[in-house]
Order: sequence, then structure tokens, then C-alpha cells
Amino acid sequence: MLLPRFSVRTLFAIMTVAAFVFLIAGTAYRGQNWAWGVTIGIASLALTALVHAAWFGIVWLFSQLPSAERGPRDTALPESQPSLSDRGITRVFAKTNDVNRASSNAPTGDES
Repeated sequence: MLLPRFSVRTLFAIMTVAAFVFLIAGTAYRGQNWAWGVTIGIASLALTALVHAAWFGIVWLFSQLPSAERGPRDTALPESQPSLSDRGITRVFAKTNDVNRASSNAPTGDES
């Protein structure tokens, strides 16, 4: 589906907001300074939204391109880089897992 479903209530709300925006723009055209400020503010918000949407579209298109990073990865570590177990990191995780296993195996008291 190209466009999402809108209710009549939503369409009336959008038309009402658009009518007020164009009423203020018409007032600005007739020379009211405050209306120029409001119109420029609304136009800058609309331009900002369009720029954000354009950048999102560009980045999304680049994310759809095939890249070398999505292929199979080589999991072997280079010889110069020490492994995690050489740095003692796996020992910390092993102790944490032992504590978690011991607490999950503890009797709860409601077994019959």
C-alpha cells in the first residue's frame, strides 16, 4: 500500500490546520509583520522536515546496497592481538555464570 489509511476525522483535521496556515500566510501577504514571522517559522519547520526525510532516504538507499561487511566474517584473531582469556575476561564471566547457576538450582521450598 502506497499511502496508509486515514480516517475522515484525520483528513478534516489536516484540512483545518492547512486552512489556518494559509490564512496566516494570506495575512502576511497583506502586510502584517507578525504573520510574516509565523509564516517564516512554519516554512522553516516544513523545510527542516523535508531535509530530514531526504537524508533518511539517502541513508536508507545506501543501507540497501550490498557491502563487503555483510559477507562471511573471518573469526580468527590476528597473532598480535591477545584473546579474551589471556586478559582474564572469561574468568569474570565464568564466575558470574557459576553464581547464576547456583541460584537457579537452589530449592524454592514449594516443591512437594
